[in-house]
Amino acid sequence: MCGHQALDRGAWCRYSPAKQNGCTTEEDAITTSSEREGRAGRRRSQESHQAILAATRELLEEVGYYRLTVEGVAARAGVGKTTVYRWWPSKSALVLEAVDAERADPPEPTGDVRADIRAAMEATREHLRAPLVTTLLALAGDLLQDASGEAGHADPFAAGRTTFEKMIEDAAARGDLPPDVDAGLLQDVYAGTLLYRVLCRRPTDDVVDKLLTLLLDGSTPRRSVESGSI
Repeated sequence: MCGHQALDRGAWCRYSPAKQNGCTTEEDAITTSSEREGRAGRRRSQESHQAILAATRELLEEVGYYRLTVEGVAARAGVGKTTVYRWWPSKSALVLEAVDAERADPPEPTGDVRADIRAAMEATREHLRAPLVTTLLALAGDLLQDASGEAGHADPFAAGRTTFEKMIEDAAARGDLPPDVDAGLLQDVYAGTLLYRVLCRRPTDDVVDKLLTLLLDGSTPRRSVESGSI
């Protein structure tokens, strides 16, 4: 309960379970309420953010990139169009994040650099399925015309890039790779090769091991008897 001193100050007190029978002033009550509203607002904001990304991926599957609209995404996610534009300045920026967020986490490094890079290559190869590649091609056209650059870079491998680069840097620190190895370019070489082959409708299942020996051993790729190519 509250003493008369608090009443003399013109404040009021009431029981608060959070304060274990302590007294709260009106200001305390308002602050606590504001904090609750802030937490609820952040939770709703996060939920809306994820709902928009999910709606974008669903519509990409259903109607494709060109027919996808911000209005359609907003309606599917149950939010206003202005909510979408609050986070993404354009359709291309939205699709970039939606596609990137769908990528599975890269494999955990084992400390065996050859096995780790091979696992990263296999994960990339699995990621490059037809719907994603079709979206990337359509998205690339918009990005090339994005003079302001507000949509950012079209990097379908962004989700795992930091993890891959750290893995390579750790391997270099152990002495398994040269200390000045360019981890970013290393990923670009194998990811770009796999993406190119998917775009050309060429097989990728026999390429990973050859890329691995090329990148780590400097071994010149040799033609397979069956395919006649790398």
